[in-house]
Amino acid sequence: TVNIFNPFFMISLLSSYAGNTGPSISENLILVVIYYIFLIIFGALYVRVRGLKDQDMRLQQLMMVFSNVGFMGAPIVRAMYGGEYLIFLAFYSLAFNILIYTYGVMLASPAGLKFDLKKIINGGTIGCVIAILLYALDIRLPAAAVSLCGYLGNACVPLSMMIIGCTLAQKDLKKVFTAKENYIISFSKLVIIPALGIVLSRFLQFDKTLVGIFVLVLCMP
Repeated sequence: TVNIFNPFFMISLLSSYAGNTGPSISENLILVVIYYIFLIIFGALYVRVRGLKDQDMRLQQLMMVFSNVGFMGAPIVRAMYGGEYLIFLAFYSLAFNILIYTYGVMLASPAGLKFDLKKIINGGTIGCVIAILLYALDIRLPAAAVSLCGYLGNACVPLSMMIIGCTLAQKDLKKVFTAKENYIISFSKLVIIPALGIVLSRFLQFDKTLVGIFVLVLCMP
């Protein structure tokens, strides 16, 4: 799912908007950078304040930085702003994929923040590079190729849900719902971060719709 279908998802998403540039795209790129800098700083402060160590520290940093910006964000942005605004969300997903295969892989590594080039050269990073080149060079794929990428990319959602469901089915639900740590993480991710994002958005002098998408993406679980 991650190494095959997810790269096709990114290629199909950005290839559909190749050549779409302008002030709005530039502003959106700045907001994407602010978004991930904010979450990376928050994640680092969160684990420090809580005094987390080793695997717990790295795992919870990952959860603070990486949200479901694509699969859950896309239908919400489409419903609230319209399909034409999905291009702006695409850059959040693109940055997510670049960071998850680099910063994320390093965080998840048992050795900690250790750079390993072999680990970050995979289907995900290659798919992101292809998607960026298609967009930046205004390369239009044939209709059949776009359709193929779209079908393979769309398989990410149901397959991901199936994998998560199978994983949860093997867990002790009593422990899942009574573990205090789950509630602390959820409150931090779903309440504190969006609240701080709303405050931060008041200082961002960009297009109101782009700022609205920025805050909306911060609310994603």
